[in-house]
Amino acid sequence: MKKYKELFLVLMLLVMSLPQLAQSQPESETGVDAAYSENAPTSEAADALGNGQGSAAAEGEEGAVAPGEEASVSESDVDAVPTHESVADESADPGQEQMSEADTAPAAADYEPGLIEENEYFLYAPEGLEGGRFYPLIVAFSPGGNGRGLIKDWQGLADKHGCVLFASKIVKNGMNIPAYLKRIVKLIDERIAPKYPIKTDCIIAVGTSGGGMASHLFSFFHPDTVAGVISSVGYIHENSLKQFDKYPYNKACVFLTSPTDFNYKLMKEDEKFLKKHDWNTLWIEFEGGHRTGPLELRDEALEWILAQSEVADKLR
Repeated sequence: MKKYKELFLVLMLLVMSLPQLAQSQPESETGVDAAYSENAPTSEAADALGNGQGSAAAEGEEGAVAPGEEASVSESDVDAVPTHESVADESADPGQEQMSEADTAPAAADYEPGLIEENEYFLYAPEGLEGGRFYPLIVAFSPGGNGRGLIKDWQGLADKHGCVLFASKIVKNGMNIPAYLKRIVKLIDERIAPKYPIKTDCIIAVGTSGGGMASHLFSFFHPDTVAGVISSVGYIHENSLKQFDKYPYNKACVFLTSPTDFNYKLMKEDEKFLKKHDWNTLWIEFEGGHRTGPLELRDEALEWILAQSEVADKLR
């Protein structure tokens, strides 16, 4: 009988301690905060595709994230993802999230051509961009934050098609990407748009593998800035797919993929998903498995994206 009483007391103490244990769990590991990091590819998957290491983020700047540092996303960030009926990001701070630009193109293209390296990104601008018109901005992501590799992959195409190129040194597999995408919007709005003749609502997001996933996330969280996506062997994050009504409409996407890639079937489903949201899509296959699409196919992809009305109309 004494043993039963002791067991009963132990059970009572355990039951009484459960509320305290629940309250002690870190909030950042629950709900939406962790949704885009727990299921993201790890940086180990980036090794075969090149895993560069960028410089530390600019000290003291709001939203800056050092390479490898995990960003966080609040409930309001994801709840505020706009529907196709309202593309304004309501989670934005006044004057921060909403990109602003003049209604008319700059009278002269007064910019610095060539390659510039900053703490968080590389920026490349071709020579010969003319005044009196706007040019598209390519925002490129890699699975390992390899900004220099992105410049190597896309610089020649930026020259050929007249695009300014932004290559992230921060975004990589395993981090919670959506919060840092806000930082990229801020960088483009405050540092790049005032100096270069770009259309801030005509961004082409490109990337391979986890970089392709980041490109899709950019279009999902910032539909007012991203007009098109080129994803090489990268699929749409499952948590974005679950938010069908909030997913943006009327954009353009090129899927660069290989039949032997392990993401092939997922990308097939992604194409069907985007078509239900009235996206124009182009499907391009190549041999070689999980890797960046060949140069000539990336060239074809970029040329096609720039010709689509979702992009071309914004540049007129």
